[in-house]
Amino acid sequence: MDNVDCNIVIHIMLLFSVLDYIQCPYCQRRFNENAADRHINFCKEQAARISNKGKFPTDTKGKSTSRTQVIIVVISTNK
Repeated sequence: MDNVDCNIVIHIMLLFSVLDYIQCPYCQRRFNENAADRHINFCKEQAARISNKGKFPTDTKGKSTSRTQVIIVVISTNK
Protein backbone atom coordinates (compact mmCIF):
# COMPACT_ATOMS: atom_id res chain seq x y z
CA MET A 1 0.00 0.00 0.00
CA ASP A 2 1.55 3.32 -0.99
CA ASN A 3 1.25 6.64 0.81
CA VAL A 4 -1.75 7.86 -1.24
CA ASP A 5 -3.75 4.72 -0.47
CA CYS A 6 -2.98 5.09 3.25
CA ASN A 7 -4.21 8.70 3.22
CA ILE A 8 -7.47 7.68 1.55
CA VAL A 9 -8.05 4.91 4.10
CA ILE A 10 -7.34 7.29 6.99
CA HIS A 11 -9.77 9.89 5.65
CA ILE A 12 -12.51 7.29 5.20
CA MET A 13 -11.96 5.99 8.74
CA LEU A 14 -12.14 9.53 10.15
CA LEU A 15 -15.34 10.23 8.21
CA PHE A 16 -17.08 7.18 9.64
CA SER A 17 -15.89 7.91 13.18
CA VAL A 18 -17.29 11.47 12.98
CA LEU A 19 -20.67 10.16 11.85
CA ASP A 20 -20.99 8.32 15.18
CA TYR A 21 -20.85 11.60 17.09
CA ILE A 22 -23.85 13.54 18.40
CA GLN A 23 -24.32 17.08 17.09
CA CYS A 24 -25.10 19.92 19.49
CA PRO A 25 -28.30 21.67 18.36
CA TYR A 26 -27.00 25.02 19.66
CA CYS A 27 -23.48 25.29 18.22
CA GLN A 28 -23.46 22.45 15.63
CA ARG A 29 -20.28 20.89 17.07
CA ARG A 30 -20.04 17.08 17.35
CA PHE A 31 -19.18 15.06 20.46
CA ASN A 32 -19.10 11.45 21.63
CA GLU A 33 -22.07 10.39 23.73
CA ASN A 34 -20.65 11.20 27.18
CA ALA A 35 -19.22 14.55 26.17
CA ALA A 36 -22.41 15.44 24.27
CA ASP A 37 -24.53 14.97 27.39
CA ARG A 38 -22.36 17.41 29.33
CA HIS A 39 -21.81 19.87 26.51
CA ILE A 40 -25.41 20.18 25.31
CA ASN A 41 -26.59 21.14 28.81
CA PHE A 42 -23.79 23.71 29.07
CA CYS A 43 -24.48 25.10 25.59
CA LYS A 44 -28.22 25.31 26.31
CA GLU A 45 -27.53 27.43 29.40
CA GLN A 46 -25.13 29.66 27.47
CA ALA A 47 -27.66 30.17 24.68
CA ALA A 48 -30.29 31.16 27.25
CA ARG A 49 -27.89 33.67 28.87
CA ILE A 50 -26.92 35.24 25.57
CA SER A 51 -30.53 35.58 24.42
CA ASN A 52 -31.43 37.26 27.73
CA LYS A 53 -28.68 39.85 27.31
CA GLY A 54 -29.67 40.68 23.77
CA LYS A 55 -27.51 40.59 20.72
CA PHE A 56 -23.90 41.71 20.69
CA PRO A 57 -23.27 45.19 19.26
CA THR A 58 -22.45 45.17 15.58
CA ASP A 59 -21.22 47.72 13.11
CA THR A 60 -23.16 48.74 9.99
CA LYS A 61 -22.02 45.66 8.04
CA GLY A 62 -23.29 43.26 10.72
CA LYS A 63 -19.84 42.26 11.93
CA SER A 64 -19.05 42.06 15.63
CA THR A 65 -17.26 45.14 17.01
CA SER A 66 -15.82 43.34 20.03
CA ARG A 67 -12.43 42.60 18.44
CA THR A 68 -9.72 45.14 17.78
CA GLN A 69 -8.03 44.91 14.42
CA VAL A 70 -4.25 44.92 14.40
CA ILE A 71 -2.09 45.60 11.36
CA ILE A 72 1.44 44.20 11.46
CA VAL A 73 4.04 45.72 9.16
CA VAL A 74 7.18 43.73 8.44
CA ILE A 75 10.19 45.69 7.25
CA SER A 76 12.89 43.64 5.61
CA THR A 77 16.49 44.79 6.11
CA ASN A 78 17.90 42.39 3.53
CA LYS A 79 19.50 44.11 0.54
